Amino acid sequence: MQTKIINDVDDISKILNYLSVKSHIPIDDLEVRIKSYNTYMKKKGAEFFELLKDDDMDLIDDDNLFESDSVDFRQSYNIQIFKKQKKDNFGIRINNNFESLDLILHKGFSLPKDINEIENFIDSINALKATKGILLRKLKDEKEIISKNLQYIKDTLEDDLVINLYTSKIFRDSRDSKIQFFIKDIDLSKKNIICAKENTLICAFYPAKDGVEGRNMQGIYTKSEAKVNNPLAITADFNEIVENDCKKYINLKSGFVIFYENSLSFNEELSFQNLKIKDNYHFIGDLDSNTSLLIGTDDEFEDALKDGVSIMASKITISGNIGANTRVKANDLVVMGQTHKDSTIIANKASINVHKGKLDSNSATIQSLESGDIDCNDLEIIKANGGTLAANNININEVYSNSIIKFSNKCVVDIMKGGGNKIIFTPLGNKKNREKILNLEKNLKNNVLNQKALNLKLESLIYKYNKYKNTAIDLKNIIQKHIARNEEIPDYVVKNYNSFLDIVESIKALKTQNLDMEQEKIQIKQDLKTTQEEVFNAEFICKDGWLKYNDVLFELIFPKANSSKTIIKGAGRYYFEPQERKIIHQRIFKNDSDETIDKYGF
Repeated sequence: MQTKIINDVDDISKILNYLSVKSHIPIDDLEVRIKSYNTYMKKKGAEFFELLKDDDMDLIDDDNLFESDSVDFRQSYNIQIFKKQKKDNFGIRINNNFESLDLILHKGFSLPKDINEIENFIDSINALKATKGILLRKLKDEKEIISKNLQYIKDTLEDDLVINLYTSKIFRDSRDSKIQFFIKDIDLSKKNIICAKENTLICAFYPAKDGVEGRNMQGIYTKSEAKVNNPLAITADFNEIVENDCKKYINLKSGFVIFYENSLSFNEELSFQNLKIKDNYHFIGDLDSNTSLLIGTDDEFEDALKDGVSIMASKITISGNIGANTRVKANDLVVMGQTHKDSTIIANKASINVHKGKLDSNSATIQSLESGDIDCNDLEIIKANGGTLAANNININEVYSNSIIKFSNKCVVDIMKGGGNKIIFTPLGNKKNREKILNLEKNLKNNVLNQKALNLKLESLIYKYNKYKNTAIDLKNIIQKHIARNEEIPDYVVKNYNSFLDIVESIKALKTQNLDMEQEKIQIKQDLKTTQEEVFNAEFICKDGWLKYNDVLFELIFPKANSSKTIIKGAGRYYFEPQERKIIHQRIFKNDSDETIDKYGF
C-alpha cells in the first residue's frame, strides 16, 4: 500500500485511523513520511493564523516567543503513507502532558550505516512526533543530540537506550504525589506483606508538585492545576532519607514490612487464624529475612490455610491443614496437619504430618505420605502409602502400596508392608545433577538437530560440486590458456569459476563445522556419562517384610540401553554392577550363615 501525497494535513492520526480501517491494515503497520510542512503563527488578538515565510521560519525556534502567551503556533503537513516493510525498533515517549520527549532505542536496534540511513531515521522520528501532534521545532538541536548518541552505539544495542530529545524551557506540568517501590511484585490492590532484611530500601515518596504555566510541545499554552499531597504514614521502624525531590525509606530491622492504604508498618512476627483469599494479603520479598509466620485455626474442621492462599516467610508454622491451590514458600516450614493434593510447598527444610500435595525441598521429614509428590535431597518418612519420591538419600520406616521411590545415593526401607512399589536407582534423584543432566540432554538434542540441518546443506553443496566439477575444470583450463597468452580473461569465465570456488570453500567450512559439532556431541555424551556415575555407588536396603510385586529398577540416562530391568527378590541390599550391567542382590538380614551372593541381571 502506498498513498499519493496528501496535502495540508493538520491531524495525521485521523488520516491514519481512516486508512487503517479502510485497508484493514493495523495502524502500527503503517508508516508516515513527511514530504514538507508549513508553520503558521497567530498574534494575540488576531483573527487568523498567518503562514510563516522562509525569512520568519526561525520564529518558532525562539524559546522566549514560543513560551509566551502572546502568540500561538500550528503546523500542517504534506504526507505520504506506506505499509511498513519491517517493524520499528525504536519509538518516542511523551512525558508529563507533553512537557518533555524521549527517544527510545530498543534492544537489538542496529546503527544506521550511512548518512542517508541516519537522515531517514531522523525523518521517521519527526513523523512520529507530528503524528502525536508535537510541533516540529528545534530540529537542528534534536538532530545533533541524536547524532551524538549514535556515536556511542557500536553495532547493535544490548539493552534499551533512552535519549531525551526535548524538555520545555518554562512549562512544567503539575504532578500528583507518588510512591516508587524498590521491591518486586508489589500489588497496590492488596495488603502487601514484604519479607525484608534489615537496611532494605523499600520505597521512595515523591510529594505533589505544582507546575509552571507555559507552552507544551503541542503548542498549547497550559496552566497547571494545584495538586493535593497524599503523604505516606510511617512508623518509627524506618529510616527516612531526604533527597532533592523525594524521601526514601529503609527498614531498621529484619522482618515483615507491611504496606496498605498508603502506610508502612513493621512486625518481626505475624500470626493469623484461618487465612483466606478475601483477607487480601500479598506475601513477597526475601526468604533470607528474619521473618516468622504462625498460621492457626480456631476450628479443627476448617483449614488453617484456606483454598487459593499464597504465603511466604523465612520460618512458617502451620497448626492445621492446608487447602487446595495453596502455595507456601519458606526456609523452615512446619505443618502440623495435612496438605491438600493440589497444594505446592517450596522449602529449604520441611516437617509435615500428612503430605498429599507437591513438595520441593532440600531436606524433609514426613510423618505420613499419602500419594503426594516429593522432590528433595535428604528425605525421612515414617509411613509411605503411594506417591512419587525423588531424593538423593531416603529413609522410610514403613512402605505400604503403590509408591514410586527414586534415589541416587542411598535408600533404606525398614519394613515393606505392601506391594506395587517401584524402587528406582536413578541419577535424576540428585536435584543438582538432574538440572545438569536435563541441560546436557537439551544441548545434545539441539546439537543433533543443528547437525542434521548442516548435513542437508552439505549434501546440497556436494551435489552442486559434482554437477559443476567438469565445467569448472574446463573453466580453469580456459583461464590458464588466457594467462599463458597474456590475454584478458572473459568476465563470465572468472565469475562462473569463482562461483564454483565458493562452493568448494563452503563445503570445507561446513565440514570443519560438522567436525566441531561432532566433537561437541562426543563431549556432551561423555559429560552425561560422568554426571550419572554417582548412581553406580548407590545402594538400596530393605531390612524386612518384602512382598511380591515390589520391583527394583536401575535407570541410566545415557545410554538408556544399559538400564537394568525389574527384579523381584526380597529383603536385603541391592546395588548395580556397571561392568556386568546387573543389579546385585545380597542377603544381609536373613540366613546370615549363607555367605553366597545371588546375582540377578538382565
